[in-house]
Amino acid sequence: MSEQITARVRGTDVALGPTFAARLVPWLRWGAPLLSAVFLPVTGLYVHRQLWWPWWTALPAAWAAGWVLLALLMLAVLLLTHRTTWWNRESGRVRRGRQWCEAAHVRAVVPDFRPQGVTVLDAGEEGRRLLIPYSGWDDRSYEGIAEFERHVCGAASASRRELLARDRAARKSWQNRALAKRYAMTWREEFEDPHVFLEAFDARRKELARRQR
Repeated sequence: MSEQITARVRGTDVALGPTFAARLVPWLRWGAPLLSAVFLPVTGLYVHRQLWWPWWTALPAAWAAGWVLLALLMLAVLLLTHRTTWWNRESGRVRRGRQWCEAAHVRAVVPDFRPQGVTVLDAGEEGRRLLIPYSGWDDRSYEGIAEFERHVCGAASASRRELLARDRAARKSWQNRALAKRYAMTWREEFEDPHVFLEAFDARRKELARRQR
C-alpha cells in the first residue's frame, strides 16, 4: 500500500510549496555534514596546527565546527530569502510575505513539480501573479499546490510522484528515439516499452557490427 501524502498545515492554513523547516532540515541532516566532511582535511589540519590538538580530537572538532558554521550560514540565507506561501481555506486568501491574492480570483494555476521549479498562481487582477519558488521541493510541498489546484480548477491533479514518473518515462522515450534515429531504426509504438526497445536496439547493433566485419 502506497503512503498517503498530505500537505503541511498550520491550523486552517495549507502550505503551498515548502515551509521554512522543509527547506532547512535536509541541509542540516545531509548537506552541512557532507560538505563539512569534504573540507575536513583542510579544517582538521588548521585546528591541529593552531591548537596543537591530537588528530583524533582535531578532526571531530573541525567537522563539528564546519557543520555548525554551514548550518548557521544556510539559516541566515533562508531567513533573508525564504517566504512560505500559505492558503487559508476558510478566508480563501493566499499570501506569501507581503504578497497576497484571493483564491476566488485565481484564474489559472501553472504548477511545477521540479525541486527547483516555480509554480505560478495567475490571479488576473491587473496582471497580478503569485510565484511559489521550489514548489516541487518534496512530495508534501507539492501536495499543497495540488490540493489548491483541485479546489480552484475543480479537476483531479496528479501527485508529484506520478508526475516525476511520467517525466522520467518521457525523457527515456526521447533518449531512445534519438538512439533509434542515430542507428537508422524505424520507430514503432511498442518501443515506448524500454525493455522492448533495448532488445531491438541490441539486435540492431549486432546487425551493424556483422556488416562491418
